[in-house]
Amino acid sequence: MLTADLNHRYFDALAGKFYKHDLYTKIFLAAMSSGTVAGWAFWKDNPCLWKTLSGISAVLAIALPILNYPKKLEAAGRLKTDYDDIKRDYQLLWARIDNNTHAQTENELKRIFQKEGKLATLESTVPGNDKKLNARCQQEVLKANGLLA
Repeated sequence: MLTADLNHRYFDALAGKFYKHDLYTKIFLAAMSSGTVAGWAFWKDNPCLWKTLSGISAVLAIALPILNYPKKLEAAGRLKTDYDDIKRDYQLLWARIDNNTHAQTENELKRIFQKEGKLATLESTVPGNDKKLNARCQQEVLKANGLLA
């Protein structure tokens, strides 16, 4: 249950990170590709800066389809939602555990494990392991569940 909570929080934060990267990249490209930007008097005094930013813009325009932030954002958003569902499944299981037989509890646990297993493929489409973000989410989970002072 705590792992599902952690994954829900982690993929929520990761989706936010992807959204910001996508937004800032597109704003930068839009600004740098605008012809009016080239006419700013500031660039006349700093031609190296203009050339550098133009070069970065060109490389970024080529890399943007490879980075594919919208696809990563969609995958992270789906993982966030699916892990939230799994977390709720665990919470319901814990709430019913005293009333269920051992077999009922085991069957329900297997069903939840199968749902988690199906997410492994989708997780592989979301790159990287942001250890700092993961640590922050772990602290949130511990606090939210009264396991950290």
